[in-house]
Amino acid sequence: MLSAFLWAVEGHFVKEALDGVNGEVKWIEDVRDELADLQRSSKPFDLEWQYTRREIDTAMRSLMVTVAQALKRCREIATKVSENFRELADRFGMPPGDCFQAALDGESPTQSAYNQMDECLKLTDELKRTIKEFKATQATVRDIDSRRAAFASSNNSIDDRELQRCDGSGFEEITAWVLQRDGLTILRRGGGARDHGADIIALTPAGRRVVVQCKFRQGKPIGPDVVYQVNGTARPFHKADIPIIVTTTSFSAQATEFALSQDIYLVDEWRLRKWATWGESIFDVLGIAEPVEGNDPAVEPGAA
Repeated sequence: MLSAFLWAVEGHFVKEALDGVNGEVKWIEDVRDELADLQRSSKPFDLEWQYTRREIDTAMRSLMVTVAQALKRCREIATKVSENFRELADRFGMPPGDCFQAALDGESPTQSAYNQMDECLKLTDELKRTIKEFKATQATVRDIDSRRAAFASSNNSIDDRELQRCDGSGFEEITAWVLQRDGLTILRRGGGARDHGADIIALTPAGRRVVVQCKFRQGKPIGPDVVYQVNGTARPFHKADIPIIVTTTSFSAQATEFALSQDIYLVDEWRLRKWATWGESIFDVLGIAEPVEGNDPAVEPGAA
């Protein structure tokens, strides 16, 4: 009688743990399905995200990775708790002494089930915190979208059509104009056969020397040769504090890697849009905190 009573009590506890874990698994599955629907939607959260679709997609992908990891682990936990339940069932009818000895030989099914459930609850609590952070990110991205939309409609914006219509010299003029818009003083503009890798030379408000190589190109990524050239002249010949390569296309992986190793800043098509069209300053686009007099903070070079 005592053995049967104890088995029934433990069975109730383990079944309760199993139901709890399965409930958490179901909740995570619902979160995953809702997020998948949002990722497929042309208007997630009923918004167009015209200027920030890349950012909101990145945030959703990051959240989906966390959801998938939590779901995988909680399903593993559910399997383990099911095994605990079956193990407990196998003990039905054993003499109390044998049950006690089995408990001494290792963690009891009941204790194991509750330990597993505790881990599952911690995982879902962490996921709920991550979802809360995602909602805060969503609100921030929505504000950025509004700011970009407002700037794109202003006279200070260079739209994509203007960039597509220009040629190499026109692209240099646009780049110089946008630098001036950000408060830089243009010392020289317009490169040529003997520009030694510098189409524009400018000074920041704090007096840092900026040397820019402009590459107007459609489609084909910029390879490492351009970066090698800039690396060989920007600092030694032009005395650059901030060497930049700006393009209307992308950079190859090799070019990006070398630029990062040599503290050369890359502005690709995406960064150019953020800068010229949507109004982020060159300092924000490059991740540079423009120093005040007497202060020269560390700089984080490279392309996004």
